[in-house]
Amino acid sequence: MKNFYLLSLLVFGLMCVPVSSFAQSEGYFRHWDVALTGGTTGVGIEVATQVGSVVRLRTGFDIIPRFEKDIRFEVASFDNNGKIKAISKFPEYSTRLKQLGFDVKDYIDMTCKPTFSNFKFLVDVFPFKNHKTLKHFYVTAGFYWGPSKIGEAVNSVEGAQTLVGMQAYNWIYDNHSEDYEKLYPFIKGNEPMTITAYDIDGEPYTLDVYLDPRIVQALNDKVDLPNPKTLPSHVFVNMGTFTHDIVDDEGNVIHKAGSHYLMEPLGDATVRAKACTNAFKPYLGLGYKGRLIKNNDRFHVGVDCGVLFWGGKPAVYSHDGINLTRDVDCSAGKVRKYVNLIGDLVVYPVLNVRFSCNIF
Repeated sequence: MKNFYLLSLLVFGLMCVPVSSFAQSEGYFRHWDVALTGGTTGVGIEVATQVGSVVRLRTGFDIIPRFEKDIRFEVASFDNNGKIKAISKFPEYSTRLKQLGFDVKDYIDMTCKPTFSNFKFLVDVFPFKNHKTLKHFYVTAGFYWGPSKIGEAVNSVEGAQTLVGMQAYNWIYDNHSEDYEKLYPFIKGNEPMTITAYDIDGEPYTLDVYLDPRIVQALNDKVDLPNPKTLPSHVFVNMGTFTHDIVDDEGNVIHKAGSHYLMEPLGDATVRAKACTNAFKPYLGLGYKGRLIKNNDRFHVGVDCGVLFWGGKPAVYSHDGINLTRDVDCSAGKVRKYVNLIGDLVVYPVLNVRFSCNIF
């Protein structure tokens, strides 16, 4: 990212350097203008110069201002028949978790924001320069180049409590299911639980962990420990079903086609996603340039209309590496809508307005 911005500034600066008197005497680079732009590629600044009478070179930088859009994921679990169902709260443990300070909900809000910024280099050709009516129209070819990540999503601050609660629930369920008799005295506060920890050099050692007496008191006074056999399985974010088998680097199937994609939070109790495309994006388009003020050749207004070529479908990756646009048939309402929208954008539409001022 740092190298990208440095290179963009370097190229931008070189375009701003006055050319030699020889070039000017030959009819090249005689007119320069600066411009402010705005549209679907964001807001930006450009420097442009004429090369002869029919060709114009433009370079600049665009960025979409940061804004946020919230979408909602439902929390789900298994019922007693092993089928997925939406749940209004964590069953049985939801009350307990709330008593212990976790305000768990049946959904997680994700905050989405664009991270779309690009250096651009464009060549305009005015094919009808001598035509009275069409002389202001031009065709454009060039490229946009920027970071491959064009957007990201992370859980909202309010959703963090639910995610922490999910982790707590899943941890309790795992330990209940694997060794309930061993864990029961620990939850009751009668005995410690021995775990394996690692020192700074990665060497393992054992550690006795005691449950906070206040938590023990809350568990014993307010809620009876349920039978682990009655508990539903892990709670998770149900993202949909896999459209094909997902394999690891060694070719082993880790998710079968048709199985549910059950997304659990990261170790820091967050869920994340990012949208990515190719860093290099060719551009083709048409444009118009005209006077902003009648009988004044210094100020102009222009319109660009065209497409950016991503180089294929954009990808939306979850924090565990699953490509939602390719690997998953999303089931969540708004999530499905946005993922499908991004996946269908094989090209990105460009519609920009340009206000320029001739500097010499």
